[in-house]
Amino acid sequence: MAGVELTRIHLEEDTARSQHVGDKSLVDYNRAGVPLMELVTEPVIHDAATAGKFAKELQLLLRYLGAGEANMEKGEMRVEANISVSKTDTLGTKVEVKNLNSFRSVERAITFEVTRQSKLLDEGGVVVQETRGWDEAKQVTFSQRKKESSHDYRYFPDPDLPKLVLKEIPEFSNENLKKEIEGKLPWEKRDRLAKLGFLQAQDIEQLIDDVELSQLFAQMEEKFTEIEPLKIAANFILNDIAGSAKRILHGFLLPAI
Repeated sequence: MAGVELTRIHLEEDTARSQHVGDKSLVDYNRAGVPLMELVTEPVIHDAATAGKFAKELQLLLRYLGAGEANMEKGEMRVEANISVSKTDTLGTKVEVKNLNSFRSVERAITFEVTRQSKLLDEGGVVVQETRGWDEAKQVTFSQRKKESSHDYRYFPDPDLPKLVLKEIPEFSNENLKKEIEGKLPWEKRDRLAKLGFLQAQDIEQLIDDVELSQLFAQMEEKFTEIEPLKIAANFILNDIAGSAKRILHGFLLPAI
């Protein structure tokens, strides 16, 4: 997450979805009343791997803060990548790849787009600002619609919704929020686990990726002050408990050997 500047975080809500069938238009209100949080970054990510890593860290952050499970396979989190290629420091024409539903797809879609746009520019072509989708089976992006600029959406303040200034609410002050999450962020836990000196990198990531395992090990850290009991606890959590949980998730529990 370090080094990735944020442009803004906002909530947006679809009142309904229009479906046009023949000469009739249908309105689907199933998504009404469920706001979507959108996080937008500055154009400071320059490769697919970093984009994938950032998305993964964002998912972990949401889970550790209790904001949501952010399961991509369940549609609880999506990534939309804006990609532009340029031979100078000036940004090129932006192409947005919508609704990427896995970290692997994020990296592959970005890699494909960089290659596609680079080839197009090398051949003297012009990149068109548009929205594209990702075809997982073919491993290619495809055009969906020409991209509109932000002013084309005709956003305007809702006159019936007064502004809410969170800094005026003591519970939401920066100081109180920082105290509440201090030491709980995934990258802070990653650094603390590394300083213990006996966990392998893959063990640390296993603990960080599973919030419940991480919380369980944190309880062991509070209970044991010496390294040897912590080593035993870590081995038990990472192998026995994690292994049993995996077998349960697959629909059966094998007897322990």
